[in-house]
Amino acid sequence: MDYLTELITCEIKKQYRSVRQFAFAIGVPQTTVVSALKKGVSGTGYDTVLKMCKTLNIRLADYETPIPLDDEVVDMVNMYSALDEKGMHTVRTVILMEYNRCIGEEVGYVAAYGGKTAKTKTAKSAQGDAQEALRSIKSK
Repeated sequence: MDYLTELITCEIKKQYRSVRQFAFAIGVPQTTVVSALKKGVSGTGYDTVLKMCKTLNIRLADYETPIPLDDEVVDMVNMYSALDEKGMHTVRTVILMEYNRCIGEEVGYVAAYGGKTAKTKTAKSAQGDAQEALRSIKSK
């Protein structure tokens, strides 16, 4: 079963008591939904898949990795959009550092306030930039 079908199936189980109730909520015959979940949504009409995803708050930004937009994600996006430029930059930097750590970029060390060091996985090219930025902030 493809990832999108698995995600839709999982979200239906989380958000609805049954496939029947979900089918009723989106106005699609139950047999169509059951067939899509059994055979995979790739053989289902685009409009039907779009209705299913929209109702389940799944954003089809990239077909290979659909993103479920639950309340926590929406809250985070709302908080991010309320930040000033410095706050947005900080959040983007932290996300990039964590992403690089998760995908296994090179290991390096970064020192912050008070000279404490932390081991982190990040590209060597980014370490110098991070250290320079920390020195600049610390000197202010």
